[in-house]
Amino acid sequence: MTLGERSRPDHPCFAAIPAPHQARAWALVDDFDHLFPVLREWRQAYGDELTAWAVQVEADDVTALPAQLTSRWEEEDNLIRLDTERGGYVRVADYRDTPARAGISARITAGPSVWTTAEREGSCPVATFTHATPERCAQLHRALSAAGLSWSDNGQCHYPQFLTYTVTDSHGRTWRISPATNFQISPSSPGQIWQASCPALMTTTPVLSARQVAEHIKDAPA
Repeated sequence: MTLGERSRPDHPCFAAIPAPHQARAWALVDDFDHLFPVLREWRQAYGDELTAWAVQVEADDVTALPAQLTSRWEEEDNLIRLDTERGGYVRVADYRDTPARAGISARITAGPSVWTTAEREGSCPVATFTHATPERCAQLHRALSAAGLSWSDNGQCHYPQFLTYTVTDSHGRTWRISPATNFQISPSSPGQIWQASCPALMTTTPVLSARQVAEHIKDAPA
């Protein structure tokens, strides 16, 4: 994993992909979940919001990476992007091109939705966020303001997969609101696209409409 460089202020979500020998920091770990402790250390050293690029390799030593990989790192297709956000969150984007994935389906019951996977040929559907349109965002803005909540966004309205709202409730707690993926949205409730979480309460809401999520945060008990 290498530390990316957010080198274009005019495109806040852009992050260059430096090769290991050119990066300010890079790491070699045994498993994917070991990347997150490294990211935690990098946040302390390089800032709360950063981007890292990871790729799976076969190597026993950080100084002995395959020469072809290090020379063509910026052209590597099978990358995973990890974006850290305020509040301790990490947003993961998988750019790997895998020909066979597990198909995902949902069975809606009277209780919780039951999600199952089945191996199948062909590519796996990719999560999309096109439902988070400027109009939907404007609805959320109005709902939060009407509820008397203090809020801001991270300026990623044109890149909804990275869009996050920071909201402060009447008790001073911080909430994060982001658009749900297309897989989480019910066809019968297309306006319910927002999901909020509050680390202080250790809670995450269901997928709600703009009005519902604003009311949920406003009415959250002390």
